[in-house]
Amino acid sequence: MSKANINIIYNGPGLTESTMDVNDLAPALLALGDLIDNANFVLNGVHDRTKVRVNASFKTGSFGIDFQVAHNYIHQALTLTKDIPASEIATYLGFSATSIMGLVQFFKFLKGRPIKKEEIIDDENIRIFVDERKITIERKVLDLYKNHKLRESLEKLIYKPLKSDDINEFAITNDPKKGFVTVESNESEWFKSSYKETELLSEKVSEKVLKVCNPSFTGGKWRMSTLDDTFKFYSSISDREFQKRVLSAKESFTAGDTLKVMLKTTELQDGNNIKQEYDIIEVKEHNIESDNKLAM
Repeated sequence: MSKANINIIYNGPGLTESTMDVNDLAPALLALGDLIDNANFVLNGVHDRTKVRVNASFKTGSFGIDFQVAHNYIHQALTLTKDIPASEIATYLGFSATSIMGLVQFFKFLKGRPIKKEEIIDDENIRIFVDERKITIERKVLDLYKNHKLRESLEKLIYKPLKSDDINEFAITNDPKKGFVTVESNESEWFKSSYKETELLSEKVSEKVLKVCNPSFTGGKWRMSTLDDTFKFYSSISDREFQKRVLSAKESFTAGDTLKVMLKTTELQDGNNIKQEYDIIEVKEHNIESDNKLAM
């Protein structure tokens, strides 16, 4: 079993007697449990493996809560991948006052702005573009950011208490000796989870070589796959010149043909689900594999 201690402090003019409105406190307490449970699901792939216990500590002008998070390794012997322990989950969530960019720090960097582009660096890291700025973060942090249930919990923990006239600062840490990560009331809007019914999360264009599984000769979506057939998907084709050649039978296709393309990948938040849409915006090369024509 792994454990992590988390200390939360709410500061503000209404907390001079170290008391806090139960309408602010109760949702925040429940939100932290949900936040850690959802983070555990995103990072470890399972639910119901964390326990959060509460101890209260008080100072004049603040309301402090100490949590102990217990993470039980009940599945570790059954998997080849080592679970991420509670202390690392806390760091990925941004509860560590270090140079590591966790989720809370990532929200503060975004300042409510949408991600414009993602650029994969390697298996562990990804570069994020926002307006004219860019930053490199671990992919696990981005995975946490894209989980809407987790974002709703973060809103209840940070945004809603800071909207109270009594509270003007939220502080959290998994090691008080290293300091606290803080969010001021004027930063609280950045932690709002409100979203449109379908919200654009990211959009990127990259050059790919794809295998044609099922072409469409009626202007519909094409069934495509990676060269090793590990990932198959449907993609629209917005390259009008290529579409004209296909519809006029100037392009013919055989089993195993490949296309070198510029592929636009759009990631959308649809309710609580993340979905990807694909569009081939330019066909650069068409490589014919054999003479076995696909039926038109």
